[in-house]
Amino acid sequence: MSKRFPVLLASAVLALALPFIGCGSGGGESAVAATGVAVNPSTLVLQIDKTRQLSASVQPNNATNKGVAWSSSDTGVADVSSSGLVTAKAVGEARITATTQDGGKTASCDVSVTLYDPVEEAKRQAEFERLSVWPPNVQRDIHEVKEMADFNNVPSSFGFWYVPALHRVDGFDYAVSPAVTDPQLKEQLQKEVERQNLAVSHTWEHEYQHARNAKYTRNIRWQNTPRSQWKSGFLDETSAFLSSMMLFRKNMLDEYAKQLEQFVVAGGNPQQFKFSAVSYGEAIGYVLIIEKMAIWYDTNNNFAELMSGVSQDEAAMLMHSYFDFFFHYNFAAYYDISRMDEIYLIFNNPPNIQTSFDTDEFFQKTLNAIFTYKIDDKDVNLFEIMGQIAREEFLAKLNAKMEEEYARWLAGQ
Repeated sequence: MSKRFPVLLASAVLALALPFIGCGSGGGESAVAATGVAVNPSTLVLQIDKTRQLSASVQPNNATNKGVAWSSSDTGVADVSSSGLVTAKAVGEARITATTQDGGKTASCDVSVTLYDPVEEAKRQAEFERLSVWPPNVQRDIHEVKEMADFNNVPSSFGFWYVPALHRVDGFDYAVSPAVTDPQLKEQLQKEVERQNLAVSHTWEHEYQHARNAKYTRNIRWQNTPRSQWKSGFLDETSAFLSSMMLFRKNMLDEYAKQLEQFVVAGGNPQQFKFSAVSYGEAIGYVLIIEKMAIWYDTNNNFAELMSGVSQDEAAMLMHSYFDFFFHYNFAAYYDISRMDEIYLIFNNPPNIQTSFDTDEFFQKTLNAIFTYKIDDKDVNLFEIMGQIAREEFLAKLNAKMEEEYARWLAGQ
């Protein structure tokens, strides 16, 4: 063997080792330590049960150890896996933190967990704002009459309804045609026009109230069950009919004052003046819904008091007389259609959009808003003036009926 072999062998071993010298802790070149970390994204809005992958960038880019550990400040709200996958668990706020394995540097992502998809929620909020515009669009057609028979020939295109897609209230009024020249006929037609317009004004008021309620009742979301729909339908229709009853109240009391003045001018003793609310309702063809209310007015001879505002008893009567009508009157008797009561009709006319506005707080705001009416240019909330006992009774009946109809729905009835 050559004497140079040991020397050559040592040189070869040294050459192979040179690339690794300095890479270890004992070498001449030290490891690159982590100086910081960034989490992307830094904020996140996530719907319940949805997931989102977070990423962590350790600085500097040539850091030797780029490993991170993930943690959540509230795993009940948002949990995170070892790879940074966030899972939304419950509505609330949580902070997801990435901690570097080298040096314990941290960065975080603030997570808000919502019940609804944030993108869809933004659309709902925009729709809520659209339906909040007041006054809504109005289309009031004119049906001209040339003879008495024309009152019975209203075009099929005419009607009264609220159109959510256009945020518009549709309706019509009667008017004497300019073609009528006979003075006697013209006077006869004009009197009937005034009576008919007064009668249809209650239906118009009903639909107008739907427009006022739209931002609340058209925005209640249905969950897996239609409980919210129950609330939506009950509140909206109850409020709309109550609104028309409030207009009836105003019209009737105005008529009372007018007749009383005419009676006194003619020399009559005001103490002997008689006014029948029922007969007035019959005169304008508006008795069905407010029959109990008319009888109440007719038997409570305190019109002077009522002209100045709504009394506690009257507020309670307004609520309960409509409630009894609404939940006991069966449309089958009128339309001869089985199972076609008003409740059923409402629950098969769903709101146009689904939103997150179905919390108890929103429900309370809705109650306060849709039971507030203009009386003598003042906002009057019937709930506030009807008294605690009457209010509790009304709400108890309302909730009981909602549960009853909900059970019917579940049973497929």
